Amino acid sequence: MTVRMQSSKRCSVIVLSALSALMLEILPLPDAMVWLRPHWLLLVLLYWLLTMPYVVSLGFVCVVGLVLDVLRGCLLGEHALALILLAYVAIKCHQRIMMFHFFQQMLVVLLFALLYQSVLLVIQGMIGQLYYRNAYWFAPWFTALLWPWVFTLLQDIQQYVCSTRHNTQGY
Repeated sequence: MTVRMQSSKRCSVIVLSALSALMLEILPLPDAMVWLRPHWLLLVLLYWLLTMPYVVSLGFVCVVGLVLDVLRGCLLGEHALALILLAYVAIKCHQRIMMFHFFQQMLVVLLFALLYQSVLLVIQGMIGQLYYRNAYWFAPWFTALLWPWVFTLLQDIQQYVCSTRHNTQGY
């Protein structure tokens, strides 16, 4: 398999996983469970930013964040700004974070999710659309709890797609 084919497969996996995360972000939930919705897009983007920081760019993160803004019907650029800030920090610290054990990575993901929620809270407060409850802070905890499963799933998908052992002839 050529390097070009492998990089195109890698990019398609990244895009498909981001689209899947976007679909999970807009999945309808009962009113009582809305506060428990994990940040799926944040988890997927963190995985790709930590494992392949030179493949996933800040431009891709911005575009995906803008798509999330459109899908959620909120201020254009709100999620994009929060995701770009987190992506920048993740790219700068990716080597350190990847050396951590899963539990330590969960704590880092919790910090990222709390920072994400905080940036969104500040933006919503600045534009006068602040709808705050104590339950607002539940989502980062569920996001961090899902990190080991999302990491393992995406790692397995990445290894399967990028391996040269499986059939690439298409017959």
